[in-house]
Amino acid sequence: MSLAPFVKHVPLCRRVCGDLELVRHGTDAVRVLIVDDEMLIRWALGQALGAHRCVVTEAATAREALAAVRAHDFDVVVMDYRLPDTTHLELLREVRALSPASHVVMMTAFGTPETLNEAMELGVSRVLEKPIDLDVATRAILDI
Repeated sequence: MSLAPFVKHVPLCRRVCGDLELVRHGTDAVRVLIVDDEMLIRWALGQALGAHRCVVTEAATAREALAAVRAHDFDVVVMDYRLPDTTHLELLREVRALSPASHVVMMTAFGTPETLNEAMELGVSRVLEKPIDLDVATRAILDI
């Protein structure tokens, strides 16, 4: 899918200069945290979800993600399976402990059947394989 249609849209919430900010645009907006160390994935998914009036917060590390989850309530947390500052499923465990009501979508290029089973046991709502198809990912997040 081309990113061109999303270039004109400004996401409702962005990570600015390392500070996490959350901007609400109505009570019916889906609040999404995107956690991935790849900036392009965060940007593209944020643009796609922003076009659907989601309130998006980005985090590049597990540390940033945990700070965001402690500070805000999210309807959906979309996280990469591999992040440089955490073991594979540790962030998932911590997010589930801090925010049990949040749905979690995991993205991975390294999924094994054992990993996927453990992720599902820990409460992952959906697993998306990388490379991410923006249409599939957006629909998966909005359908939760």
